[in-house]
Amino acid sequence: MQAHSSICSCTKLHSLFTFISNYLLFHPHPLSGTLSLSLSPSINLNIISLSLQSSLSLSLSIYTLFLFHFNHQTLAHYICAHTGISTLRMGANDVLARLNSSGFLRTQGFIGGKWVDAYDGKTIQVNNPATGEVIADVACMGTEEANDAIASAYEAFQTWSKVTAAERSKLLRKWYDLIIANKEQLGELITLEQGKPLKEAIGEISLGASYIEFYAEEAKRVYGDIIPTNMPDRRLFLLKQPVGVVGAITPWNFPFAMIARKVAGIPPNSRGPLINEAAVQKVETLLQDAVSKGAEVLLGGKRHGLGFTFYEPTVISNVNNEMRISREEVFGPVAPLLRFKTEEEAISIANDTNAGLAAYLFSSNVQRTWRVAEALEYGIVGINEGLVSSEVTPHGGVKQSGLGREGSKYGMDDYLEIKYVCLGNMC
Repeated sequence: MQAHSSICSCTKLHSLFTFISNYLLFHPHPLSGTLSLSLSPSINLNIISLSLQSSLSLSLSIYTLFLFHFNHQTLAHYICAHTGISTLRMGANDVLARLNSSGFLRTQGFIGGKWVDAYDGKTIQVNNPATGEVIADVACMGTEEANDAIASAYEAFQTWSKVTAAERSKLLRKWYDLIIANKEQLGELITLEQGKPLKEAIGEISLGASYIEFYAEEAKRVYGDIIPTNMPDRRLFLLKQPVGVVGAITPWNFPFAMIARKVAGIPPNSRGPLINEAAVQKVETLLQDAVSKGAEVLLGGKRHGLGFTFYEPTVISNVNNEMRISREEVFGPVAPLLRFKTEEEAISIANDTNAGLAAYLFSSNVQRTWRVAEALEYGIVGINEGLVSSEVTPHGGVKQSGLGREGSKYGMDDYLEIKYVCLGNMC
């Protein structure tokens, strides 16, 4: 019972870590702060050290708060009493105003080298998922705008495709340098719009930029081939040429990294709100389905006291393959626990899904890791490691997780056409 209590306390503290971090980052006064979280080996002693450094004063002002024998409601009430959720709103609005004045916030579509509104004037309201407030009204582009964007891109491709690889590399490198120089502002924009913790958002910017840097060099090494001929009067060549204009419909979870690739690592101990009300309702629906079929909620299982689209970290047990949550992507802070007795049963449970992007296993048995990795029906397998994303490795899945690969030298193939050229009468 004590161990279970300790787990609950740790998890809830981790969920509050994000709230406090967002307060530090979006406080209306320019603050630089660090939050250190230490859990004592003793179950009954939890310590949080909260340090703020104010740049409004020339002197270093450090405020440290030690809370002993507290629960997560105590901390939440303390923070709300001294800052209030309204302060979080004020801070977010301050960041939004700064991004808007600096040109980082755009609400129009980019077609033919110009920023344009939707032709019919329609807009989509974008809300801050942490506060519910409106960030901006962005242009709602339709079929006509999409066709014009494709036509414009195709026209540009006629000249761009003739630019040497070296010149393209220079332009990509310049783009990379600009991204890195402005990664904090871009990260703030992601946090405001998408809701993830700022540290993770900035990490996403860095990861996305790493792909641009990688392909700035890799694009110069797209080699063709010469095939040994079976006839003396022929020469056989393979040329690699770009496919041309590519359109992509991307999900919401990594908005910047989608430009370069589709995934980024998630650092531990960070959590933000879900993207919108529909995402929260999906979590609730899947959880209700599981509970109605015998699952037990060990932790969480409801919306967070912070309100809006925050949801408590949730752990459920007694899960089986009859429950939707065992096979469908939740896109929320829910960890279903499934029991197994044998290696074969574990593999069967893991493969019982229509998704197949990434799987992870932890074992000190080398033989077992190879057997399981080969048997898992996934495009990516992490062994004794949860953060496996890298610009130098291929990213992609099987089943309904997509076709092809992104990242690494193999990621180039989906954007290239192979042309076979036969040169005859050479004798």
